[in-house]
Amino acid sequence: MNPQQPYDPNQPPQPYNPNQPPPYNPNQPPNVYPPPPYYQQNQYPGYLPSANGGTILFLGIISFFCFGIVLGPVAWVMGNSSLALIDSGQANPMERGNVAAGRICGMLVALIAAGAQSHP
Repeated sequence: MNPQQPYDPNQPPQPYNPNQPPPYNPNQPPNVYPPPPYYQQNQYPGYLPSANGGTILFLGIISFFCFGIVLGPVAWVMGNSSLALIDSGQANPMERGNVAAGRICGMLVALIAAGAQSHP
């Protein structure tokens, strides 16, 4: 069977040959799906990007032990921006607890560090 000839359902099937393209089948729709765009905003459809909850929680906890005057405000600001992303539906809402806990730890450390520096 020549690949250019139309498909005939009454003809016996040909043995499989991997070097030959499959025969034309008029009952099968053509592949008309467009290729995916070069840049996709989300690599995995159906999943939202991370809100960096683990990082924010880590920074908030570590700020209690070292570099609190720096890491506390960083956790606080990152927590605020991540909560805004979660509330707008652009980040994974399952990380809200970690983000909120890290943000609160950062707030506490930043306020304690600021209060400790204001008193002699």
